[in-house]
Amino acid sequence: MGKVLYLDGRYGLSGDMLLGALSQWVEWDQVVAQLKKLPLENWTVETQEVLRGGIAARQVLFSEMEAEHHRHLRDIEQLLSEVDWPKSVVQSTLKIFRILAEAESTVHGVPVEKVHFHEVGALDSILDISGCAWIYHLLGEPRLYVSLLPFTEGSIKTQHGPMPLPAPATLYLLRGFKLYRPERYPQGEAVTPTGAAILAALEANSGFPNGQIEQVAHGAGARNPAEYPNLLRAVWVTPEHQFERDEIVVVEATIDDQDTRVYPVVIENLLEVGAFDASVLPLITKKGRPGYLLRVVAPVEILEQVSQVIFAETTTLGFSFHRRQRIVLARRFITVLVEGHPVQVKIGEDRWGQILNVAPEFTDCLQVAKKLGWGVKTVLARALAEAYCRLFSADSGR
Repeated sequence: MGKVLYLDGRYGLSGDMLLGALSQWVEWDQVVAQLKKLPLENWTVETQEVLRGGIAARQVLFSEMEAEHHRHLRDIEQLLSEVDWPKSVVQSTLKIFRILAEAESTVHGVPVEKVHFHEVGALDSILDISGCAWIYHLLGEPRLYVSLLPFTEGSIKTQHGPMPLPAPATLYLLRGFKLYRPERYPQGEAVTPTGAAILAALEANSGFPNGQIEQVAHGAGARNPAEYPNLLRAVWVTPEHQFERDEIVVVEATIDDQDTRVYPVVIENLLEVGAFDASVLPLITKKGRPGYLLRVVAPVEILEQVSQVIFAETTTLGFSFHRRQRIVLARRFITVLVEGHPVQVKIGEDRWGQILNVAPEFTDCLQVAKKLGWGVKTVLARALAEAYCRLFSADSGR
């Protein structure tokens, strides 16, 4: 799929808002039929067109008749093990719940396996998350982008008692996303734990993907305040450029009096501070001496950190640098499992979403190989096969 999906959540973002917006681009009855396969009873769903601040939006309402149910992660995993769904849908749903469990575990100081999914363990939240995973699958698993998100104040009642807003788990899940503090609106809980977990699990990027807007859909929140439109806008965008451009700095230092055993440390430390690449090339220096050329490619903004590493770890007294433009493929990451162990896989795409490169992370593969007692080339091959199966299978929507 050539488009990418932008979520405008300036007034808030939740699971039901996402469902309301994205359900307009798929066969909603097909999604409901799949959700009915879950071993959950006594629930119904309806969609209705409503107004939020004078803007037409879709609201999805799940009704349940089960008693209050506090579920653990293992209960969710058991539910999903009993349903015949495509592997990618199950993986996305589980990933959302696992990320949420890790957040709850961290903020409340309890082991993951003992985390109670209170509000999020309720039936309607399970259906929100599973429904979003299904729609994401049917849309072809597009790259996601998200707007600035509101950092609202106040408190909310929970099973743990009053909690500050954003809720602790929500704030933990929003690490890496850009937030803003509203002057007046929205108020109350604007971004829910479910919404934040979906963004984190599906690896959304902050910012707008420059390009041409193709379609817009609105998803309504449950509240209807008079002061602002409590809705989420979902936007299909065709990216503007086939390839991405940015500016880098290339640093070079000629060294002829360095213990060569130090170079692996130099390279490792350069990569740790954020360099894109670092290499050492043999050469003949002045007066016929054997030496090495240290070459570093890095973002312009970390030149100072690169300088500190070079001066601290090498014998050079100075180096040269120059700025360059570079063209790169748009990149995103997916996580596959090799015998139950996660391996991150880097995907390179052009502007139309055509996949041009698929590469498992070698470090992840090396760690899994050690755990399984396998050769690393076997893990690399298995991870690549899992990635290709997920990206290009007949039911992947691509």
